[in-house]
Amino acid sequence: MTARNAKTASRRLVPITDNLVKWLTPCAQKAGRVVPFDNVNKQIAWLVRDTNRALKAEAKVAGRDPEKAAKLEWKKNALRHSFISYRLAEVQSAAQVALEAGNSPRMIFQHYRELVRPKDAESWFSITPGEDGRIVYVLPDGHAKQGESAAAVEDSERPAVERIG
Repeated sequence: MTARNAKTASRRLVPITDNLVKWLTPCAQKAGRVVPFDNVNKQIAWLVRDTNRALKAEAKVAGRDPEKAAKLEWKKNALRHSFISYRLAEVQSAAQVALEAGNSPRMIFQHYRELVRPKDAESWFSITPGEDGRIVYVLPDGHAKQGESAAAVEDSERPAVERIG
């Protein structure tokens, strides 16, 4: 990330983890954006909205009160905060994570230390797209698990981020 785009006006060298390579490879191109939209936060808000609509619809079909259905909430910068927490658990170096995240070691130590265990970090950084479209991740006990296939979801239930373009 360039200094001009960073909040702290300092260049960041963000590591490309093995699982990130697997997520980005299908989007690879010689130049241009990784994602086709300008506002990722807006895309996440739409995804949350669509997910909550689907949860309500599912509750209604199951004969439950849709207003009491589980509700997904997304905190601003949740992925950034999660990355920092899991990265710190993985590398055990507040100084290294501070350089990667554009924070001070003191800030990293103060807000992210001991929030997750190294074993949880291993699971977090194992999340990858499977060849069949299912998300694959490793549980803390070391067993792999696959999530639902994107192909199994009806078009009307697909998140907004998949419907763009």
